[in-house]
Formats: sequence, C-alpha cells, structure tokens
Amino acid sequence: METNNIIRRWGSVLGRALGVAVILALTAPVLQAAVETKNLFQNGDFEEAGTPPPGWIIKAPAGTSYEFSSKTISGKQALKLTAPVPGSIEVSSEPVPVSGGEDYLFTCWFQSEGQTNREEGYQSGLGLVWLDESGRYAVRRDSTSPGYGLQTDYLPITWTATAPPNAYKVQVSGGLTVSKDYKGPTAVIYLDDVRLMKLSRPSIPADARKWEYPGRMENGGVKIVEDKDAAGGKAAFAELGKVKNGIPLIFGPYTREQPVGEYLATFRLKVKDNTRNEPVADIDVNAMGNLNGQMASKTILATDFKQAGVYQDFSLRFVRPEMGALEFRVFYRGATDLWFDKTTVTQLGAFTTDQEQSAIWLGQ
Repeated sequence: METNNIIRRWGSVLGRALGVAVILALTAPVLQAAVETKNLFQNGDFEEAGTPPPGWIIKAPAGTSYEFSSKTISGKQALKLTAPVPGSIEVSSEPVPVSGGEDYLFTCWFQSEGQTNREEGYQSGLGLVWLDESGRYAVRRDSTSPGYGLQTDYLPITWTATAPPNAYKVQVSGGLTVSKDYKGPTAVIYLDDVRLMKLSRPSIPADARKWEYPGRMENGGVKIVEDKDAAGGKAAFAELGKVKNGIPLIFGPYTREQPVGEYLATFRLKVKDNTRNEPVADIDVNAMGNLNGQMASKTILATDFKQAGVYQDFSLRFVRPEMGALEFRVFYRGATDLWFDKTTVTQLGAFTTDQEQSAIWLGQ
C-alpha cells in the first residue's frame, strides 16, 4: 500500500478516532523531545514473515489459526488471528529490555470481526507484562484491552506506563478466546504496527494550561470531611475498616475540556500510616467512549508516602484522545486511612491530527 493511499484512507480514522496518535505528529524538534520513535519490539509491523513471525510467540491449538493478511494499517501485511471453533489463540512478543522507572508509550492498531463481548462468549485483549531480571516472572501486568463490540476499521490502542523499578524486560501479551456458547460469526482479530517507544522526561511549560477537579463525593462509606490542608477546606475520606476495598473516593467528571494533547494528571492524597508496605489506593485516567478506555493507571502503597498526615502528589502521564470523556479515579485499597483532596490536570503539549502528519504515526 502506498504512503499517500494510507494517509488518505486512515487520516479520517485518526481524525475521528484518536488524537493519541498525534504524540508522534509534532514538528520535528518537538517530536524528538517527546518520544524516541524507535520501536523496541522486533517486527511490530509483521512485515517479516515466518512461522511464527520473527519477534513473536504464537500458541495456536487445533481449530485456531494465524496468517498474514493484506488488510493493513500500513505496509504490506498484518497479523490475522482466527478462532472458528471454541478455543483460544495466544500471541506475545519476544521480551525486550527496558529501564526501571522510565516512561514508555505502547501503541497498537486493532480490528475485529465478530462480537467481542464476554456475555456472548468472545473475548480479545492485549496487555503489557513487565518481567524481572530473569525474564521469566511478571512483576506487573498492565491491561490494554480493546474492550467489546465490532471494530470494522482499524483503531489504535494506546497506553502510557512507567516501568516498575524492578522491571528489566517487557512483552505485549494477548489473544483471542471463544467459548462453546459463542453463536456469532467466525471470530477474527487483526493486529498491526505494534510499538513500544521510550518517552522523554515530562517537561511542564511555564504557561501550561491547568484544570482542577476537587473531590466532593460520598459513596460506599466514603465521607466528605473538614480538612484545613485541603483545597476549599474539605476532602474525601476513606476510613480503614469502614470502606471496602475497591470503593472509589472520586470518579468523573467525564470532561471534554482538554483538547488533544499530552498531559499529567496529579492526584493529591494523604494517609494516616505510611509504614505499611501494602496498597492503599489505585489511581487511573479513563476515557469513556474510547477504544481501550483506560489511558494510564498506578497502584500506590502506603510506604510510597514520605510522611504520614501530609498531602503528597502522585502523577500519571497520558495522551488525551479525540474520542472519550475523561475521568480521573481514585479507588481505596485499604492498608490505612486515606484522604483525597483534588486532581490537577496539566497540559504538557498540544498536538494536531491532520492527514499529512498521520504519516509520521504510520512510521513512513
């Protein structure tokens, strides 16, 4: 497929589906500062044929299959996984080296045939698996599932993540599962242009735009309490033993205020006891109505707080896509009492999504 044809065909997809692609669609000097465009995954575009393709591990039991397809987002071929009978087909990349504590951007183009719905017995998904020094044991798994529903066009999945401090390698892992209850058409997914790229350290412009979302929600035992150290003098409070694991202190606001761009979502939190090496909160950025929903997430331990009883900021880096209403969530995980003050969203960069720049995203 010629580059110009790709741009004409998929420029409209980028325009309506995802501004996240535009992290690569900057002018050259800014692009170099934002992301290293070298793909860490070998053969992420599946242009090198083989059984399995170089750089990939595929487990295809009887009744399932994989092949190369001319239905692509770029290049000559993509990977097609098929499960015409009940069963599962698994695909994963060969593990590649990473640096603990560094930021990475994962992207993949995804298309499906069949109804990707758990209730109908059809599931597909992808994830990042961060591995220890031996390359055999997972130290963390990040879900980047494309969700449910028929995807008739290629749409991008994206995920920004900080490699765990004890991670030495990472691989993308996922596949397709069809149960005996599935009654739909032959289950097929297509994967193309799978990338993992190292991000630079975030740089906050002096004139960066900011939005603040305070926590004012009572839910599942979470209370709004007086707190002189919180914005407006009030905070959302989850008390140990009175709020169940997984209850949100805040979700929403389902905002579309932020234009397409790169951002930091900063959550202001406080704990009663910072000595317990246990999870106290999960924070995430979610785009309701986007293909893969969750943009970034992190589990916070009580020991991650430098001081007990003092507010501390925890940030997630993400790219705001065109599709989806944003929400910034904090879930209580126990360990100790937890207070949530507010979320501050800071714009690191604004991007465009025109057809000419989509060629950069496609690696042309």
